[in-house]
Amino acid sequence: MERIKELRLKKNWKQSELAHMLQISQNTLSYWEQGKYQPDIETLKKLAEIFLVSVDYLIGHTDNPAPANIMEPEESLVIPDILKNVQIAAHGGDADFTQDEIDKIADFAAFVKSQKKNKARQDD
Repeated sequence: MERIKELRLKKNWKQSELAHMLQISQNTLSYWEQGKYQPDIETLKKLAEIFLVSVDYLIGHTDNPAPANIMEPEESLVIPDILKNVQIAAHGGDADFTQDEIDKIADFAAFVKSQKKNKARQDD
């Protein structure tokens, strides 16, 4: 799954950082990136949330990274809900973030969301 590595490197994350987010070993992540093993569907969903891409993109079924529920910028000026919530919380709706800052906030928001889901699963 070379796309996992590509996306991780775009974020300048170490394997250990992404492995920690996913609550897996660094060796497991390394094996995925080398194509020796494949993540299960639940992990693919987590990865898609973390990187804000579709599972289809992760597994190579499409070259369009955008999840189906997020429209391309030229199609709409709609900001994904996750960013709206972050902007409203951070600045009462009057956010003036650069695209790089929005990307970082979205990464962190996706991470927090995945942690919340993991905790909910553990509590069940």
